[in-house]
Amino acid sequence: MSSLDWADSEDKQKAAMAFLKAVSLRDDPASEALREAVLSDRERAREIFAEKGDIDIPADVEVICLPNDTAKLDKLIVFILPDDAREVTRIEDVLEKFWVAAWRAYGPT
Repeated sequence: MSSLDWADSEDKQKAAMAFLKAVSLRDDPASEALREAVLSDRERAREIFAEKGDIDIPADVEVICLPNDTAKLDKLIVFILPDDAREVTRIEDVLEKFWVAAWRAYGPT
């Protein structure tokens, strides 16, 4: 049983920090191997997040890891679909509410 609780926001943040530290150490062969695993295999990313974060992750949660590479990130677009498209009246609405991205998407910041 894991020590952190998925339902607790602070526990999720602690788990995320532990996971990111485990997979993001330069010049550490073990960390680099974990990084390659989480970048290439989403199920493995989920397993490693649970293990390194010491947290039980619900079955319906997907873990997606992307490289810190703008050219590769440019090939990913994730939208939160509005309940009604009439909610989207300005590009700022899209950027603030519906475009989930690691950086500001091609527009005003």
